[in-house]
Amino acid sequence: MQFPVGTTPDGREVTGDFGQTPHVLVGGIAGSGKTHFLHSLIRSLAESRSPIELRLVLFDARRVEFRDYAGLPHLLCRIARDTGEALAALRKLERKLERRLESYACTDCADIDEWNRRGDRGVHARIVAVVDAFSDYMCAKGAVVEPLVCRLAADGARAGIHLVIASSRSDCANIFTDAMLSAFPGRMAFRTSSRRSSERFAGVPDAAECKGLGDGFWREPSGELLRVQTPFVGETWREP
Repeated sequence: MQFPVGTTPDGREVTGDFGQTPHVLVGGIAGSGKTHFLHSLIRSLAESRSPIELRLVLFDARRVEFRDYAGLPHLLCRIARDTGEALAALRKLERKLERRLESYACTDCADIDEWNRRGDRGVHARIVAVVDAFSDYMCAKGAVVEPLVCRLAADGARAGIHLVIASSRSDCANIFTDAMLSAFPGRMAFRTSSRRSSERFAGVPDAAECKGLGDGFWREPSGELLRVQTPFVGETWREP
């Protein structure tokens, strides 16, 4: 299941694939392009996949970024806003994960792909959880939120559950913890506050030199970092 990432300086279109990069961390200061990247991902997925194929779980701590998606038929549950709703949504995903893995074990299926190829017990939709302003949830209930996120990241790919988590405080060790950095193979690094912040989040200092407004670095599954300009997404949007 692919999603748009951006365009390299030489004009090459870059796409991500949850099959190769099951979970993605998105970091960068305010105005760097994080939210536009999330919008382009959500809209691309919703426009290219039916609710039978894809379910979305959206977390909007600021209560304004994802309001246009409240009526999407792809939503697995209502958009989570405050910390209580976010915890409820994460626990719902954890229960979904456990049920799917139990079903796979009982039918000798390795993962969602094998389950869906057989098709004799129904099809499991891919689930993509998109979290904006993750630091708000970590500051409020980090001791509870982090283990849930790491649990989903550890086994979610097998069950077709994918996480995209964004924060403007990507350099803070208590926001994107070492456990999270190791559990999330994907990175979309926009402009950071310092070279040190870039080094911790992206593995190189270069993101501190990004120009903002969607200029960033995407980590390929091979580990290669690509300089990309991510898509700009307008304010208005009609549901597909």
